[in-house]
Amino acid sequence: MTIKDHGINRNSSHSEDGTVTHTNFDKAFQNGFRFQHKLPYRELETIEISTTLIGEVILPSGQIVACDPLMDLDLEDPFVMPVAPGHYPVILSLAGFPATGERRIACAKLQLRRSRLDGK
Repeated sequence: MTIKDHGINRNSSHSEDGTVTHTNFDKAFQNGFRFQHKLPYRELETIEISTTLIGEVILPSGQIVACDPLMDLDLEDPFVMPVAPGHYPVILSLAGFPATGERRIACAKLQLRRSRLDGK
């Protein structure tokens, strides 16, 4: 199976040859990254990414537990992941639409380790 990087894509998909197209979350959190996208009922437009630190999550137990709030927990188990107890930054990726001045939250990230981008 081959993985292709097509910038920021809305969904993962599989082609007939087994190629997987996926969302590139590194680019989704790269300040100044630009791409073009056509939203329903709108023309093709340029979208520019910016990020902002919105706070931190304190995990004294060292456990992350998450689930889809619309799923029945009897049918699907929550995602559970152990991490070192501590404070972890939460970063938002904002999609900016220069033509209209509009900004939307694209995605959020709980940063569990320092990256090369933050210089620490």
